[in-house]
Amino acid sequence: MSRRWVFPILTFVIVTSLLLITMEVMVRLINPEEEMMPRYRYSARYGHKLMPSATITHQLPGVWRIIYHTNEHGFRTGMSPISNVYDRPNIVVIGDSNTFGLGVADGEEFSALLNNSLGTEASVVNLGVPGWGLTSEIRAYYEFGRLFDPRIVILQFSDNDPDDNMYQRVTTVENGRFRFHLDNSMNIWAARAKDWLGDSVFQKSQLYNFIRHYGYAYWRGRMIARESENDMEKKEIFYNDLLIAFALDLSKRHIPLVMLSPPNQLAMWPRILKQVESLDRQGLLRYVRTEPWFANLSNFYAPDCHPWGTIGHRVVAEHLADVLRDGLSGGRVGEAPEWILPADSHQEPPRAHAARDPAAHTCRGRVP
Repeated sequence: MSRRWVFPILTFVIVTSLLLITMEVMVRLINPEEEMMPRYRYSARYGHKLMPSATITHQLPGVWRIIYHTNEHGFRTGMSPISNVYDRPNIVVIGDSNTFGLGVADGEEFSALLNNSLGTEASVVNLGVPGWGLTSEIRAYYEFGRLFDPRIVILQFSDNDPDDNMYQRVTTVENGRFRFHLDNSMNIWAARAKDWLGDSVFQKSQLYNFIRHYGYAYWRGRMIARESENDMEKKEIFYNDLLIAFALDLSKRHIPLVMLSPPNQLAMWPRILKQVESLDRQGLLRYVRTEPWFANLSNFYAPDCHPWGTIGHRVVAEHLADVLRDGLSGGRVGEAPEWILPADSHQEPPRAHAARDPAAHTCRGRVP
């Protein structure tokens, strides 16, 4: 390299480094961002998963700090060993960050509290992974959850699930049967970059997290702003097709399905709510409304703004325990009826969509 280029290059490197350091300090002091390390790894089967056997630190520096632990399968710790024979009935819970328990420490998520409450009556298996939609959740149930020979299945809905289904379309329904597909949203190089970034020092950079959080919020906001009523209807129909097939299959296997959501989130998708209520009336699932549980509470949020914090998970566990005991004592969803809602039942929602806030399920639009 010619000597005349050495000084300009050194000057550029020094100035750039000083600028980045200054910006890092400014973000850390003025507007600190959430950090989570390690984050997610790419999965062709599910879109993404948590790293197995990991200690995950989730914090807003100087404000709050929560530690999560995952087991060898990439789910939250406390899971019963897989066996061919179980001493107690198993209850399998599928869902996203609200089921995993983002925002609460190990043992404070509602599945762990339920497990403690039910004692010798049943074991509760938590298969929740942040950011999953019904496509990933259903696949995880059939590829992993069924190994626990569940007596009851709990499905937790979040307002971002219909969107996540479209981003990670790893499960579809064809002629009433599930078809599982490999995710093709990333090529091999992008997947490797995601895996590397998920466990790199960049996760501790406030500047990186600032760009990442607000970049995601901007992208997601633009995507939602461009959606037409027809786009939202397609998402609802796709979700309903998955849900109907899942409920019918569980019913044929005599496995009760219980469904719940954080307060008012299911109402944001009226066609899905209408279908859930119909399946409830048919006895294909039991829809448990959580709104009355939180009617007189105001401090049940997690520090990261997830709708269920320590108090929220405790409330969910306390109310669900009674619902589940009914099923454990012999209650069963009856045989599937020969009819379901006709296809044209999707056409007219009972009311207009609620205003969709891309940040509604997290905080300031951050990535789940």
